Amino acid sequence: VLLVGTEDGLWRTDDHAVTWRKVHNGTISLLADSGLAVYAVVGSGQLISSVDRGYSWGEGLSLGDYGEVRAMAASSGPEGEVILVSTNPSGLLVSSDGGRQWDVIKKTFADETVVHIPPGQTRCMYAAQTGKRHNRELLKSDDHGKTWKSVFRMQNAGFIFGEKANVETSWVQTVLRWNYYITRNGFAVNPLNVDEVILTTQGDIYKSDDQGETWYQVMSSHVTRGQGKWYNLSIGLEITSAWGFHFDPHDHERMYISYTDIGFAHSVDRGKSWAWSAHGSPWTNTFYDVAIDPDVPGR
Repeated sequence: VLLVGTEDGLWRTDDHAVTWRKVHNGTISLLADSGLAVYAVVGSGQLISSVDRGYSWGEGLSLGDYGEVRAMAASSGPEGEVILVSTNPSGLLVSSDGGRQWDVIKKTFADETVVHIPPGQTRCMYAAQTGKRHNRELLKSDDHGKTWKSVFRMQNAGFIFGEKANVETSWVQTVLRWNYYITRNGFAVNPLNVDEVILTTQGDIYKSDDQGETWYQVMSSHVTRGQGKWYNLSIGLEITSAWGFHFDPHDHERMYISYTDIGFAHSVDRGKSWAWSAHGSPWTNTFYDVAIDPDVPGR
């Protein structure tokens, strides 16, 4: 069964998307599956539920007193079922009775637009603050939402979080020294192994194998060339566009890329690995073109 929420209703298919049936009217903004029931938010504050895999839906419950619902997650386990919602302006709310009663577990809304509960249990929860430079934490609770801690802490971020950094940063952070924020759809838990979690910022991707206690970058791997200089082996996650790919007429091993945002890069091994190359330039952002002197090597 696949359920899709759209601006004009909730649609259901059970034949691999060959045919669809509309099962509810109204703008569907959010969907969540606890394993025992499926929940949907109609508009910005009405919760509906289904216990037959989305075939039929019960009467809606209003969440309007808490404000706009910005994110929702659900899960069930031996201890019961839980629904987690993020509301603006009230904050994070949790219900253990199908949405009839709610407890505010974190005040107030602070851009938590991504929430997640790993499947098969109700104790562990995550909430990610996205799209703002002043709210940029990944919050985690291990006690049903009673207490929360920040579990994604960049280097030199102690003054923000008051705790030791736990992120091995990518070259975008160590070389470009960019700021960061978590992207809107930038957090996920592996449903087959809840220890594995992924988080993306506007320029990097990070993974944790211990439920967020430590993180390492997975957007590239590193090799060392002469004089200890770092080069990066790409896995295809340079989230930007290239204006030009340039070949050095004097050295067939050397190549260059003119990039949007991340500037300029060069390779000394025919494109296998790359290093950022805008050091000393009056600008370090977009390079639109490069001219190579055909007569003077290195110019």
